[in-house]
Amino acid sequence: NNQAEILIFQGKLREAYHLVSTTINETTIKYGRLFPPLSFVYLSMGKLLYEMNNISAAEEYFLLCIKLTNTIANPAIYLMALLQLAYIKQVQGKTKEAKSNLQKAEEVGRINTIYLREITVDSFKTRVLLLQKNFKSTLSWIEKFRKDPMTNAGLFSQAKLIIAKTYLALNENDKALLLLSELKESSESFGANGWLIETFILEALAFDSEGETDRAIDSIRKALSLAEPEGYFRLFIDQGNKMEELLENVLAIYPDDESFSAGYVSSLIKQINSESSSNGQSIDEPLSDREIEVLRLLSAGYTNQAIAD
Repeated sequence: NNQAEILIFQGKLREAYHLVSTTINETTIKYGRLFPPLSFVYLSMGKLLYEMNNISAAEEYFLLCIKLTNTIANPAIYLMALLQLAYIKQVQGKTKEAKSNLQKAEEVGRINTIYLREITVDSFKTRVLLLQKNFKSTLSWIEKFRKDPMTNAGLFSQAKLIIAKTYLALNENDKALLLLSELKESSESFGANGWLIETFILEALAFDSEGETDRAIDSIRKALSLAEPEGYFRLFIDQGNKMEELLENVLAIYPDDESFSAGYVSSLIKQINSESSSNGQSIDEPLSDREIEVLRLLSAGYTNQAIAD
């Protein structure tokens, strides 16, 4: 499983999927599907299936992982499966179920000593809060992070991605782009293509918001060229309708681009549109000017009373 996680880190999803599938098949033949040590492998499989946009199968693996880790009392794996499941529930618009899983994860974190538990729980919780557009709580986490930044390079980069997403939501594009520039450099040096793809995606959204269409298109083309060979889907889909518009522009300008296929881009657009329609509203409904102003003031350190006055 460590090898699979390394491959995921490197953005080699297809190789990781083959390795995990082989491990599951060979182990279940000998010991059955409910063999407790498989919980580690099921966690990796769930993450892979989610990114490849097989959400229902990913959910099944996370639930199976939770069941098995209860059996062998492995709080770290149990915790991660709960957090992954919370994110899926929020993507599906099931906010109550997402909150329930987050609460369970926080309880597990409180009663167990888990290495880097706080960043693991808090960063995942913040990802869910971003989906909920709970920016006030997100800003609180960012302030906490600034006061006590994590020293682990990998987790530090994940935290920076969350901060960059928050800046984008607040239209603080300059701040987002500065962070993303740092992340591109670190992702390339670590060989972390998954992070690099996400960095290009967020960079494209920031440029697009600033009206720099050419730079936005360039960034999203780079993301697509890295993502398609490995089967990435959710990194694009989870960005919502702004990403749909960007992808439509790319397809209109570069219908025969050799670095990615039109079919791949069309499938991303179709899925974003489908999820937006099924939710009955835009996935990324914009904040009002007043909401953005309040959040900027909170980010600058103003109290609620001072903002109200």
